[in-house]
Amino acid sequence: MKSEVKEGFIMIGAILAKQAVNSGFAAINQHDLATFMEAWADDAV
Repeated sequence: MKSEVKEGFIMIGAILAKQAVNSGFAAINQHDLATFMEAWADDAV
C-alpha cells in the first residue's frame, strides 16, 4: 500500500513538472524571458 501512495505522488509531480515545462516553452516562444525566469530561483546559475 505504501508503494502505491508513493507512486501516486511521483505521478502528480511528473504532471506538474510537465505543465511547468510546457508553460516555460510557451513563454520562450513569445520571447517573454521575464515570465520564463519567474519559475527559477533568484540565485539560479
